Amino acid sequence: MNLLNRLKELNEIKKLNSNVIIRVICVDGDIIEGKYLSYTSKLNNEPEEAELEIRSLKTGGYIGIFEHEIESIELTD
Repeated sequence: MNLLNRLKELNEIKKLNSNVIIRVICVDGDIIEGKYLSYTSKLNNEPEEAELEIRSLKTGGYIGIFEHEIESIELTD
């Protein structure tokens, strides 16, 4: 999945900000729902891989998910 392109698509549907709830389906079958926080490009991240950061609805904690771990992303509201 190209994380940046998918986030651009979602942003056209609904402006992504910290109030937008998204559902991330991971390649291992985990489903994580949370509020969108940020995107970090591979050029600005260590290791050099794009990353999505959300605030979990379940725990309230911050979760970083690398691009290779993501199967798909959906808006929930």
